[in-house]
Amino acid sequence: MTASQSTQTLIKPSDAAAWIACIRRAWLDKHQSITVEPDAFNQLLSDLGLAHEAAMLARLESQYPVTQAISFDHTQVLMQQGAPVIYQGRLVDEQQGLAGYPDFLIRHESGEYQPADAKLSLSENKKAIQIQLGIYRRLLRNELPAMVFLGDGRTAWLGDEVNPVVDEFITGMRALLDLPQQPAVRYSHSKCRICPYDAHCRPDFEAKEDISLLYGIHGKAAEHLAEAGISTISQLAMSTVESIPDVPYLKGNKRKHRAILQASSFLSGKVFQLNKATLPEGTWIHFDIEDNPLTPNRERHVYLWGFLVPAYTRENFDYVWTDDEAGDYKGWLSFLQKIEEYRSNYSPLVLAHYSNHEKATIRQYAERYTMENHTTVAWLLGANSPLFDMQNPVLDCLVLPLQGYGLKDICKHPDLVNFQWENEESGSQWSVAQFNRFRLETNLAEKQKLKAEILRYNRDDVIATRRLEVWIRKLFC
Repeated sequence: MTASQSTQTLIKPSDAAAWIACIRRAWLDKHQSITVEPDAFNQLLSDLGLAHEAAMLARLESQYPVTQAISFDHTQVLMQQGAPVIYQGRLVDEQQGLAGYPDFLIRHESGEYQPADAKLSLSENKKAIQIQLGIYRRLLRNELPAMVFLGDGRTAWLGDEVNPVVDEFITGMRALLDLPQQPAVRYSHSKCRICPYDAHCRPDFEAKEDISLLYGIHGKAAEHLAEAGISTISQLAMSTVESIPDVPYLKGNKRKHRAILQASSFLSGKVFQLNKATLPEGTWIHFDIEDNPLTPNRERHVYLWGFLVPAYTRENFDYVWTDDEAGDYKGWLSFLQKIEEYRSNYSPLVLAHYSNHEKATIRQYAERYTMENHTTVAWLLGANSPLFDMQNPVLDCLVLPLQGYGLKDICKHPDLVNFQWENEESGSQWSVAQFNRFRLETNLAEKQKLKAEILRYNRDDVIATRRLEVWIRKLFC
């Protein structure tokens, strides 16, 4: 194998992300790869990553002569010439079947080169980063640590400690490349639904009635159940608690009972009630936030605190908005003021939200601005908090014919809540992408249009939690 040959069969650091997510995805990337246009959020991440790389390039250019490599051979020539910094170097090891493309190769005082990558990540401990930089070190054949220019401005160093995970990756990828057929895997709702090969794999999972299609059934649990003779959803639905062995991620009668009902619900579309839901008394205000994790300092900025107040129509949508992270503290104080107004006008007050994200964010803001003892903050986070997570009664009391129990999963289902968002493409990541477009937009009319789209999405979120509340009350009345 030579550098001039196709690199499709070479193992590359960029394969690491797919390999970590799913070995079948890594195999398909090598044998049946498809091109998928990135969505708005992933395009945003790509753009920010390129901007971060450009900033690191500019910083290095201010200190050293930088030369851009244009091929594998050119990279070797530049290294032999002792170029101080090589940008977009290309490295290959024909014997090991490895190729790598480090952002930078920086000449050490010893005359050897250190690889460096610019990463938006805030941590060098991510497995994919360690594999990528570890492979660069292996291709350079020296003991110098690799450098990572992280998104928060830190420079991290990776040395021999990453060798075990690099060895594991290379061994695993070599075995994958030798497979004549795609490897057997289990379904994962969180990973598969965002995978470009979902449409390729799902028919096979469904045809086999793979147990891992069920909510709450981990892939490892499915493997052990198959060994015990329960390999399909129909078999699980016909099982008894006593007939199911204790396996990883599925131990105890309560979990086994739920797994059986989940299988029955999947097959029949029925809703099963485990317990009677108890909802707090008071005036309900539905609450949802939109926050941006991609700020320059990587502190999440809540740009929208949204509420639906009585009488719960579209006209009753209320909110606090900030244009950028410079207004973060002001937005936080406005949120607290809004809560104080609600507390005064509605007693007792219930602030209903879905999942723990809202409460966790309030706690982070209290710590950020050292306001844990503020009267309203202490009330929000205290024993008598008005915050009520609607996900809890759903998970504790209901078994639904769903693979995921997110707000949209439940509310969009035509046989459940049956509430549809105005913009089908909208979602939390979509909102972040739109907000970052808003921040950069200079045309006032376009800026207002983007803001209006985000507000409509958040309004639909809080209306959805209201519809969910009404649906739950009807179930248990």
